[in-house]
Amino acid sequence: MKKICLCCLLILAPIKSVFAESPEMKFAHEALTCASYYQISSHALSEMNVPQMKNIAERLKKAEKQAYQIALKYDKSADKNFSIVKQQQMNDMKNSTGLKELISKYRSTCMELVSDPNKRLEYWEIALM
Repeated sequence: MKKICLCCLLILAPIKSVFAESPEMKFAHEALTCASYYQISSHALSEMNVPQMKNIAERLKKAEKQAYQIALKYDKSADKNFSIVKQQQMNDMKNSTGLKELISKYRSTCMELVSDPNKRLEYWEIALM
């Protein structure tokens, strides 16, 4: 019996990892990461109380909502995963120079994801061929 269970586990384990690594799931995770990045950034800019940053913070909030909706479209458990992703980014910020490093890491990719989601999804489809 133990041998049968072990064989089933060995056969099914790669199948689970294939689904976890699908282009859609990678894309959804990236969208969730971008939503978190936009939320952290907009909050930080809002806290500055600098009038010039108010418009930028508002645009970032809008981008956060767009990225989050993209994530939900491809991953129904995005709600559950958002706080985990955000906590990881917050921890990364504590171990680095802060928002500057977060911006340099995510800005370009997230701008592309929000402005042309299909292009980012195509990227993941090609990258995971």
